[in-house]
Amino acid sequence: MNTDKRKFLFLFLLLFSLIAVSCGGTEESDSEDGGFLDFTSDTEKAVQFISEANDELQRIKILYAENEAKIEELKEALSKKEIEKVKEISNSMVYVINDGFAFAESAREKIQKAQELNIHPEFKEYLSLKEDSLDKQIEAFKHRHEAARLMRDSFGATEKPEIEKAKQLFKEKEELFQKTMAEAKKISQEADDLAKESLNRS
Repeated sequence: MNTDKRKFLFLFLLLFSLIAVSCGGTEESDSEDGGFLDFTSDTEKAVQFISEANDELQRIKILYAENEAKIEELKEALSKKEIEKVKEISNSMVYVINDGFAFAESAREKIQKAQELNIHPEFKEYLSLKEDSLDKQIEAFKHRHEAARLMRDSFGATEKPEIEKAKQLFKEKEELFQKTMAEAKKISQEADDLAKESLNRS
């Protein structure tokens, strides 16, 4: 495989580095040898879209790290029943996740545009899986977004039963977040395995 193809494959495998952090078409490509990165008239355009999508995902990676740090701070504040601190941290998380949603939607649009181009079917399948993985990530962060909003807007009661109820709902949302993120990672790994298998056949 020539250097350009290896460079492109490396770029594709970087996609969704957040979790390492839809509908692929069935059209035949112009290529004849069946390789994952066989060049068609639109391959380089697709590479550009994916490069731009990866830029968005790198921004999400930074926000994800910030969000994870906030979660630990929030857990500590919850355990100490520091109401004002819980609200402050939760409010910050809401805005961080909102920014992440915007970057994720932009990345998804670019992945979809790449899938619409005349590229190898296996490349389309790879991108479809990566889009599915991104959708799962968005779903996961919706759970965390709901939890943060709950803490920001509802965690103000002084009665112990109400505080415990809010803490339990937060725990349930966080468990859903972890479960859905694990599903996203699994789908992303399927895409990476597809790319590696195709590379080995080239």
